[in-house]
Order: sequence, then structure tokens, then C-alpha cells
Amino acid sequence: MKWRNEYTVDSHDLDYNGVARASVLMRYMQESANAQCRRFGPSLESLRDEKGLAFLLSRFSAGFYTTVYPYDNIIAETWGVESRGFSFNRCYRLWRGDCVVAEATAVWALVDIENRRPIRVTEYTPGFSYDEMLTLDTPARIVFPNTLPLRLVSEHTVSYAETDQNMHLNNTRYSDMLCNACHMKGQRIYRMNLNFLNEARLGETINIYSVHHGESDYFRTLRADGKVNVEAQIIFGEL
Repeated sequence: MKWRNEYTVDSHDLDYNGVARASVLMRYMQESANAQCRRFGPSLESLRDEKGLAFLLSRFSAGFYTTVYPYDNIIAETWGVESRGFSFNRCYRLWRGDCVVAEATAVWALVDIENRRPIRVTEYTPGFSYDEMLTLDTPARIVFPNTLPLRLVSEHTVSYAETDQNMHLNNTRYSDMLCNACHMKGQRIYRMNLNFLNEARLGETINIYSVHHGESDYFRTLRADGKVNVEAQIIFGEL
């Protein structure tokens, strides 16, 4: 069952190039999924408050096909996909009129908040039916160029404005954090793969490492304890 929400890009959604940030489009996708869960159940709030469960993003792959401008009307379409094991699959598509401006696939984990135990797909029953899997030309997994050394390009301290209710850096904020370490003048994200490994907590400072290879920029962020926080592969292009 596909679900649709409508959004209008406003001035707060723009970067200094005057176009919508990738993080904003990612937020539209996820808020639409939240709305579907609220409408048909179980909602994310009921999972957290009544069962002590939360969805955590594991992998996110997206193609941003065209530039999104201020006051564009965007229709966000999302749907669940048949899943197995501990991986919950979901797809997203953004429309501007008849034009598809972005598509994405995501793999989520449902975990017990207190003991971090993962919940099997068979232990969760959504109130909506599943649809077909979306096929992207973006690789589903990140393969780092091991012959090239990563270099430290920036550090970032997780702030109040970036955290979710779990007091972790919200997953939609990661593309902003990585773009902060780049020169974005006249540039936008064309393709993006994110692999989430360990949460970054409020007040924690993480180091951002990067290397450019081929048409991609590769990123790995490390927490203070040395654990990998997130890995990313991003293709930037001109506006």
C-alpha cells in the first residue's frame, strides 16, 4: 500500500545555493512513512511508549535526480516491502508534478530500546500491505577504495538541534554533517549511500575522514571510542 504526503519547500529548507538540501528531501520521505504508520498502525509513538521498541536506520540509498527549488510542491510517496530476518525494507519516491525528483530505499532495524535486542520481522505486524521493491542504479553497499588512505577533514560535535528523542544524531542530519566538510558552492548531492553502524550521542565529538575516488567521495566517521559511526558514499555534481 503506497502512502502519499504533500510538502512545500520553504526558505528554511534551502542551502546557500538556494536549493533544497538532501537532508530535507530525506526528511520528507521519513515523515511520510511516519504518517502511514500513524494512520494504519502501529505508530512509532505506540511502539516506543507501549512496547519499548524503536526503528533504527541501518542503510539508506538514494538518487536525487534533479534540483528542488523554493516553493516547489513535492509529493512524497512511500511503501513497505516484503522483508525477512531482522531487516525491515521500505521505499520512497518524491514527485514534482509528473517528474520524479528523487527515489530511495532503506533498511531499518526494530530494536528493544532497553536491551538493544533486535526484533524479527515475524514479530511485527503492520496495519498496511506491502508493495514491490524499488530498483535503483545506486549500489546497495559501500565498497571503500582500500588502496587510498582516508584523511581527517573535519570534526563535529552533536548538538541539541540535531538529536532525536533517543538523544542520538538524527539520521536525516548526516548528509548535512558530511556536506559541512565539503565545498558545496554550486554543488548538490546526486547519489548517496549511508551505512549506519553506531549512534552518535548528544555532546559527542566525532571525526570525519574522507577520500575521493573515481566519481565518488567516501566518508567514514569515528566516535571518541574508536567505533565507526557511519560510512557513506556520495556523488556530488554541479547544479
